[in-house]
Amino acid sequence: MPAKDHQVISLVNAALSMLHGGCVLLMVGGSLWRRDLVFSPWRNSTFKLSKYKYHSRDTAAGLKNCAPNDSSLSHELLATPHAAQSFLSDADRDELLVFCVGAFATVQAKRGLQEIYVFNNEVCDCILNLVSCIGIPLIVILSYVGEYDSELTGFPSENWYNDEWSARVLNEFHMVVVVSWQDLASRTIFSAGVLFTAGDLKNLLRKSSGASRRRLDGRVACDTKESTAFNRTQDEPENISKPVSSVYEPQKDINRFRHTERSILHVIYGVFAVWGMVMIALRVQASMQPKQSQCVLQVRPWAESSPACYLAILDCYHLAISGKKDEVEAKWNEFDRSTVVTLVIRHCPALEIPDSVGDFHITTGIKVYNSTINEWGTSAALTNTNHPELVWIYLVRVNLIDGILPESTLSTDFPAKLYDLEFTYTNIRELPDDLDSRWLIGTTVYFEYSELTNVPSSLVQLEPYSVSLTGSPITELPAEMFEVADMVYMSMGSPEIQNLPHNVLNLSPQLAFIYMVDTNISFFWSWADRLVERSVPIIISGSPYCFELEKIKSGDAMSFSVAPSPEHSAILMNPSEANLNLIYQSINCDEQPATTVYPIDYEDSISALSVQYKYRSNIVRPSVEELSRPGVGAVCARLSTLSFK
Repeated sequence: MPAKDHQVISLVNAALSMLHGGCVLLMVGGSLWRRDLVFSPWRNSTFKLSKYKYHSRDTAAGLKNCAPNDSSLSHELLATPHAAQSFLSDADRDELLVFCVGAFATVQAKRGLQEIYVFNNEVCDCILNLVSCIGIPLIVILSYVGEYDSELTGFPSENWYNDEWSARVLNEFHMVVVVSWQDLASRTIFSAGVLFTAGDLKNLLRKSSGASRRRLDGRVACDTKESTAFNRTQDEPENISKPVSSVYEPQKDINRFRHTERSILHVIYGVFAVWGMVMIALRVQASMQPKQSQCVLQVRPWAESSPACYLAILDCYHLAISGKKDEVEAKWNEFDRSTVVTLVIRHCPALEIPDSVGDFHITTGIKVYNSTINEWGTSAALTNTNHPELVWIYLVRVNLIDGILPESTLSTDFPAKLYDLEFTYTNIRELPDDLDSRWLIGTTVYFEYSELTNVPSSLVQLEPYSVSLTGSPITELPAEMFEVADMVYMSMGSPEIQNLPHNVLNLSPQLAFIYMVDTNISFFWSWADRLVERSVPIIISGSPYCFELEKIKSGDAMSFSVAPSPEHSAILMNPSEANLNLIYQSINCDEQPATTVYPIDYEDSISALSVQYKYRSNIVRPSVEELSRPGVGAVCARLSTLSFK
């Protein structure tokens, strides 16, 4: 849910926590006050219904659980919307079994547990509520505890680039975090249900008088005789005779009331039973869907005729296709495209994206890996109309025709949530002049190891939140790049970069990290002092500046080779021994390769052909690097003809 709604969610959770905490405090405080195990500091009380007095705390009508408990019945009614929500869900949850059991719990408890009416179905309801509210989310959370990094206060960033892991997390975390107002309402219902059923259990477990205890020890027969016995008030002697008329009329009213009540209950129980049967039938129907090879994470929503995928991977090599439009269309027709959340395309030597890509309406991410894109036109464009949930798109080790962005990524109806575009190891050599009017302002954009030779003005005007041009043969950095107001992360790395821009007048106040590895930078201008004052880390290893700084530190040199100038940085170009510690607080010269922000090594370890498949020994295997270079189509063309195990 949007961040603006988080406060409301927190307040609702806080209110529910206070209710549960209040009940616990009443129990603890009451037990300490009375020096006995009690549920509250107050004593039990009797109540009256209509003009007749009934002494019973077990039911609203004093019929000793022959009628349902009001809170139990209310809970069953309120739980129905939660089950309906699961009916609409795409998630393949065993939690649905809880709802099926809950639908039958009331009916079976009344029919099969009549002799042990003390606990009736309150215990079952309480257990089901606890499992729904606490048990299932706890199981999900515990399964990820080992991967949680307390220092990062989150999961390692590489995990989110793992298609299977991230898809599984997004699917299962729906049971932990609130994803919609309907979800919040259903969680509130089940949390309140715990209070209702716990209250019933407290009534049943509370100490009672001798007469009440004797009644609890015996079997209850819900007949007219016992109901007549309960008509008398507790303090009325049984041996006092009354006129027949004074006894008959109230008994007649009670019988009529009980008959009406039973009729209503039978209808309600019937509805619960039918609803449980419907859920089980839908569940069985969904579980019978055939396994689809492209559905790496297959889900089973109810009443769907086609297989549903949460994560769909089109692997051209595995499917023995080249990626032609008709081939892709045929493969995508094998499952329900409207259920896919993550779409991955791999190892396609001649990929042509069909128009049916517009059917992936709830897809949040698209990744193309190790492929050549021959066609991805405007008819198959990524639009807000067809892809309103799209958040990210990654093109990794991809060859593009003519070295330009696919037309599909430049739609005038650009997806409103697409703020993360990463192109790593591609042959992109130019960007459109109107890129800032096509893409969203403030996006995260990476063109790593591309063929860009300069920083286009349209990229600067895009005002990226995070930008990386590492590995691209860029020769000059414009001053405007350092003046983007909301930019936080900047990553550059190219031997062709000789100098930093001279005049940076309005240095970005948000800039918090600069990565410039393997450049030929040998000095800093005066504007860099503001970075040092703000303690902005500058990683500049592999540069002449770092080489000379190490020589000064070791005593092999007394100053930088660049002639001193008043326009140079007063801090970073001061070689005095007293100033070296200040320099090293911002400058990082530790040796490291010019790595991409995108975890390319991790991606290759889980997606490369050599990792996924075992080939016959007489087959010459092209490397991933070969497959990613221009001309990959010719290299990959022979892959579709190779036999594999």
